[in-house]
Amino acid sequence: MAVVVDYGSLDPELGIYGIYNNFKVRVTTSETAKFKTSYRFKLTIYDGNAYQSDSIVYDVEVNNQTNKIGIVNPVKMLQERWFKGDFITDDIIRVDNKAYTKVKIEVGESYADTADIPATFRGYDTLEEFYFYNGYETINQNYRELNYRDPNWYDTIPIKVPLVQKIHTVFEGDRFMFAAPIYINGFFDSLDYNFEIKKLILKSYTVDGIPVDTTTLDLLTLPGFIYSVGYFKYEIIQEMYKPAIFFNNPVVDRVDVYFEYLDDSEGGIFNSEIIKFYRDECLPKYDRFRLRWTNRYGADEYMNFVGNHSKTLTISGGKNIISDNTDYNAVSFSDISKTTNPDLISFGKTNKIAWELNSDYLTQEQINALADLYKSPKVLMYDNNDEAIPVIVQDRNYKIDRIENNLVKVTINLLEANTEPNQIQ
Repeated sequence: MAVVVDYGSLDPELGIYGIYNNFKVRVTTSETAKFKTSYRFKLTIYDGNAYQSDSIVYDVEVNNQTNKIGIVNPVKMLQERWFKGDFITDDIIRVDNKAYTKVKIEVGESYADTADIPATFRGYDTLEEFYFYNGYETINQNYRELNYRDPNWYDTIPIKVPLVQKIHTVFEGDRFMFAAPIYINGFFDSLDYNFEIKKLILKSYTVDGIPVDTTTLDLLTLPGFIYSVGYFKYEIIQEMYKPAIFFNNPVVDRVDVYFEYLDDSEGGIFNSEIIKFYRDECLPKYDRFRLRWTNRYGADEYMNFVGNHSKTLTISGGKNIISDNTDYNAVSFSDISKTTNPDLISFGKTNKIAWELNSDYLTQEQINALADLYKSPKVLMYDNNDEAIPVIVQDRNYKIDRIENNLVKVTINLLEANTEPNQIQ
């Protein structure tokens, strides 16, 4: 093998990487006394159930011709070309392969045997397949860590789910698309296989932690579910408020939700992290507003704001332009000039709708989740009528209103991203 690619691990294909991580490779060659050496990368994206027929191919010059070392982030260009947030709002089941997919990386080299002839591509020598998600990991705030993989996504259980918040309080009618990778290439309990998502488990408990009921959803039987590389997303709140079960049972205080994975060879069963949901029994004094955003893992994060809120409409003056004060459709001489045709016309007015939302008391975990809200490229606000409104977060930092018992309240200012049409006349 002429080309050697170092990914920093003996098993680099295991686990999941963030596409925005500090992902680097070091390429060297065993060829000596060659000229004009460069390395060629070929990226092929797994779209749905198969690799795309088209690939991205590009060449990288070596750092110097003597050592023939090439260091590059091979997948950086995929950040904009492929990985995106998916905010389809009316689906109960969704497979999102734009947030999580598999990428095949092939590497080869070009060189010339003598200095007086052009370099020739010699073919691809290495091939690896990696799972990437639309986000990044934080490793004790050290963003310089190379090719980091969270252990719970390849060799430590429970298997991670792409959520910052693990505890939620929800109202009936709230939206919550619970997500997890459909496939994971891992090494759990000495089993080195692809692990496939199989079931969604919901377990309810009393306030004293006594089990009440369990519902197991076989994902293979759910309408719309397909085995495709991506995040499987399921609207979980509607399941908790079905008649006669869970939160419609007055003794139920909490519902734990998690996914069950199965390895594709020996049948080992492995569970994901548990997300805990509590019923919000108190009717809020003010209308409930719910924010939804793309978090650092490329999945959907949610939070309710039940404090007081305000809505502000700001209208710009536009420009005053001179009119000829003439009605060209006048049916009589006296109709040519009327007060309805002024000399000055205001033209180009614009309007902006801004919201100020206030939270209830938040835990540190919720504060950590809010950090992603401020950075997220996509944010939705569900108003008191559950209408989804795209918004832009205006704040650059938290405004903490009150601190009590290590809990805080925050204020967030939002600007509606969709503007109303302007009437010209």
